[in-house]
Amino acid sequence: MQRELASRPWPSRWLRSFLSIRARLLLIAAIAIAPLLIERVRGLEIGRNDRLRMAGVQALDLAQSGAYAQEQILDSARAILMTAASDPSVRTAPSEACNRRLAEIDEFTEWTKGLSVLAPNGRVICSSRPEAIGLDVSDRSHVQGALANRSFTVSDILIGRRVTGPPFIAAALPRLASNGSVEAIIVALLDLQWIDHVLARSLQLSNASAFIVDGEGAVVAHHPDAGRLETQKVGDHPLIREVLSRPSGTLSAAGLDGERRIYGFTSLQGTNARLVVGFNESNILSNINRQLMFALTLLATVTLAVLLAVWFGGERMIVRPIRALADKAVRFGRGEFAAAPNLVRTPAEFVPLDRALDNMAKQLAMWEQELKKANQRLDRLAMIDELTKLGNRRWFDVKLHDEWHACAQRHATVALLVIDVDHFKRFNDRYGHLEGDACLQAIAHTIAQVACRPTDAAARYGGEEFAVLLPGADMEAAFEMAESIRAAVEKLAIDHADSFRQCVTISIGVASMPADDRVEPQQLVEAADAALYRAKRRGRNVTEAHTLTAVSLAG
Repeated sequence: MQRELASRPWPSRWLRSFLSIRARLLLIAAIAIAPLLIERVRGLEIGRNDRLRMAGVQALDLAQSGAYAQEQILDSARAILMTAASDPSVRTAPSEACNRRLAEIDEFTEWTKGLSVLAPNGRVICSSRPEAIGLDVSDRSHVQGALANRSFTVSDILIGRRVTGPPFIAAALPRLASNGSVEAIIVALLDLQWIDHVLARSLQLSNASAFIVDGEGAVVAHHPDAGRLETQKVGDHPLIREVLSRPSGTLSAAGLDGERRIYGFTSLQGTNARLVVGFNESNILSNINRQLMFALTLLATVTLAVLLAVWFGGERMIVRPIRALADKAVRFGRGEFAAAPNLVRTPAEFVPLDRALDNMAKQLAMWEQELKKANQRLDRLAMIDELTKLGNRRWFDVKLHDEWHACAQRHATVALLVIDVDHFKRFNDRYGHLEGDACLQAIAHTIAQVACRPTDAAARYGGEEFAVLLPGADMEAAFEMAESIRAAVEKLAIDHADSFRQCVTISIGVASMPADDRVEPQQLVEAADAALYRAKRRGRNVTEAHTLTAVSLAG
């Protein structure tokens, strides 16, 4: 064999030797580069799936937040109906005094579309809307449920008749005589568009869309197009069928407009309706798809450079440098971006490749840092109210839970101030939403200046309501803090022509109780809410402390 090789011309022997080396080096290069390619593609694919999964979780979380707001409305409706049922003027129904009193309560509550008193036969005998008097609504499910169960009853989403107009939810509370029979039914019609306003505040930072579909498959509210109420049934749409088949969940599907979205949905309390929140799938994946294409292009470029270097290299000059570069590429694929010293001298032909790998590592490390910073910014935005720069409702709930259990460990008390801007709806109607936003910002700044101790925690509770959590404070200290805040806001002297004092004022409910792990912190919130309700009934611009009597009056 050696004689046969020696007898061949030297170019043939050189070619066979070169091709043999090239084949071995190509195999080594492929082994070195393949893990990097697979790791990056796998990592990006995992990131893509995680992004979709997190979008579904976020959509479901937003839907549950909207459903929670609807539950709060129903709780408030129950309290309003209990108040109306015990009001002496309402007990005179039918009378003009009853009509006027219901109109006053209706005007005070921004999310009601009307309050009425029904006779046991289901006919309206007193109402905040004169045109409703005399209507027979005995066929409504909430009326029948209140008569049958003798308790607070909520309807499904209803399509209004000539009086109510757009879709609404009705709540009914029977008033019982001494013998246990129903002598009257107090009914409140709840504005579905107010729920849309809650959605708008929840979704304004998330670039999401949402809609409410009733149990019959009709879209009755939509965001961001809040004015569009579609009563046409779309129950045969695959998305609607899937949403109505379960009480809550997530899915990826084409929307009613044909756009593919990641949806989260949940049922609304007391109804067969679903609140559905969706994120545009293409928006979610556009950035990671660009990263995937860029990474694949970069890896393809690096692979081509390596193969060309192998083609024109030699065993001694190429094998060890390629192995060193392959080791570096594998480290980068594992996310180890710190540069390691080269133990093997890199030939001049491979210097650009070496630099390209280093630049790639720097770029990937930079992207990793930017992604971490972006996630930190998103976490901060998820916990901060954009308008007032105070903590938002989600932040407050987490803070309340943590402080409650921390104080329970050291047997300390926790105090809470719930603050409401007096007649804020009238202020917005007269001066406009821009002035309304400026007013809320000024009040939030004042609250933050007064409640400035390291342990104080101020948040925008929702709409024109604020909350201040005071861990370790007793009732006396909390009441003093509340009075300081109330006086400071009044001292701002923000003009309010529709207010009794001609300036913006606030009402504050104060509660303080010992923290106990066996008791839910929500009881502290309910106590402060009851005190706030009492402060409003006393005429506003008042600080009211929680007492057992106040809780019983507020229901």
